[in-house]
Amino acid sequence: MQGEKIVSALIGLSGAVQNNGMDRTTEEVIIKALMSLEGDNIEEIYNLIVEDKFRISPNCRTCDMPCGNTSDYDMEKFHKLSPVMRETKEELLKAAVSYVKKYGMVSDAVLKGIAFLGYELDQDMYLDFAIWAIIFSL
Repeated sequence: MQGEKIVSALIGLSGAVQNNGMDRTTEEVIIKALMSLEGDNIEEIYNLIVEDKFRISPNCRTCDMPCGNTSDYDMEKFHKLSPVMRETKEELLKAAVSYVKKYGMVSDAVLKGIAFLGYELDQDMYLDFAIWAIIFSL
């Protein structure tokens, strides 16, 4: 998957947003991150995501008992998926990027799609979101 470190951090940021909401700054960070998946400034984008996550969820930075809700996603789990599920998640990510490119915003569905990347769901759930995002980005 392109930009794995960025995707991993975006999944953690989506958890923070689910708990604390999204403001314009967070939306801009997510847009920039999705647009930078194939770029060469991965560390810079990664740091933006992490800093924004801790800005909207400051207690997560120093939590003694992390719940994992805002943690970066362990990409080893992604690599252990079946080829079909890896491809399905990649399509979901592409659909989210397409939507953001077309509309210049992060919808609730895009945010949910990013969060879904960190879950082990039924393949149809990923495909339903990907199809929805592609249709609305045409």
